[in-house]
Amino acid sequence: MAIALEKKIYVYHERNPLQTTFYHLPEINIFEGDATEFASYVMNHVK
Repeated sequence: MAIALEKKIYVYHERNPLQTTFYHLPEINIFEGDATEFASYVMNHVK
């Protein structure tokens, strides 16, 4: 639904890249790291 509504999608994982195996669409932003860095990443990409 988010893709159809042209919303940004963020997927977070701390240390397991297999959690994002099926998210290879360009509309999806995948972030690996800690939760604080992820929050900063999302806030810096919000318009």
